[in-house]
Amino acid sequence: MRLATELGIAAVEAYFPAGRETARQAVADGRLDAGDIDDLGYEEVSVATHEAAPEMALRAARTVLADAGWPPAGLGLLVHSWMYHQGHDIWSAPHYLAAALGADQVQPIGVQQVCNGAVAALEVAATRIAADPAVDRVLVTTADRFAPPAFDRWTADYALVYGDSATAALVGPLDPERDLFRLRAVVTHSAPELELMHRGELPFGPAPLWPDQRVDVRRAKKSYLTRYGLDVFTKTTREKVQAVVRDCLADAGIAPDADELACVVLPRLGGKTLRHAWVPAIAEVTAAPTVSTGHLTGHLGPGDALAGVADLVGRLSPGQSGLVLNAGAGFAYSGVVVTRLAAERARPADEAKEDKR
Repeated sequence: MRLATELGIAAVEAYFPAGRETARQAVADGRLDAGDIDDLGYEEVSVATHEAAPEMALRAARTVLADAGWPPAGLGLLVHSWMYHQGHDIWSAPHYLAAALGADQVQPIGVQQVCNGAVAALEVAATRIAADPAVDRVLVTTADRFAPPAFDRWTADYALVYGDSATAALVGPLDPERDLFRLRAVVTHSAPELELMHRGELPFGPAPLWPDQRVDVRRAKKSYLTRYGLDVFTKTTREKVQAVVRDCLADAGIAPDADELACVVLPRLGGKTLRHAWVPAIAEVTAAPTVSTGHLTGHLGPGDALAGVADLVGRLSPGQSGLVLNAGAGFAYSGVVVTRLAAERARPADEAKEDKR
């Protein structure tokens, strides 16, 4: 999308629970073949042992508002995105966040666009800010807990392992004196012909987790690959990733060979997928170095995108830009370009203590 208004990100946070599961441990438990460790590339993944996904989102949201010095009562919109179960059925996690933050005046919205949810939420935020002068700041959050018994993070899918997390960002009209980043571009390219890869050949079910009471992405993918092979998906991914990179840089006004572009942050997919599909495709468009950080967290679902932006806080110097790439089932391929503005603000001691609890 073309940004009609100059936007900034005042603060961004990626929250990871303290629990960890290692690849070696998964092998010992019989949940992972030893020969798959190198292909996956994950050393360990983050695991929430007791926190629900919305509770983690609340932690990330509070940190962002504290870092930005922005009161919950000043929010114009709250957009929450998730991939998996939020802890209750027929219930609104976005409204829980608004109530817990004390943002009683805000409109809470849910965006469930699988792993592309955060980028879709940024698009919602940008659109609302441009359309409604009364909306000054938008809080975007994501959170997922891929917990047993219905979700085995190590075996539910091919080529990636899932980690628990929450992310948050405060978006609004650009304020160069207060914002960490200028939001330069938000781009999404879709490939709806690939939706079958996550649907498979089973009929539509009458209830969640039908028919086995567990998440089995492998079954659907195996059905698709048996029917169509891998070439169609590989070709589409290559073309869409390159289109996203080109359009992101064009919308941001950054030349592919510009020194300003410090790095390209990869989604937290498996190592083999990144090495064979993503990195070569990116290299044909820009020589900017790629950054991969998922080996210590796992794939975060919609959290990948904002966690990528959070990674850039310590990587970019003022004036440098970074491109964060993302992908989600459907399929959607997306990217976000940000430019570092201000030095990182020190959080007050009492707020830092609260965040650690």
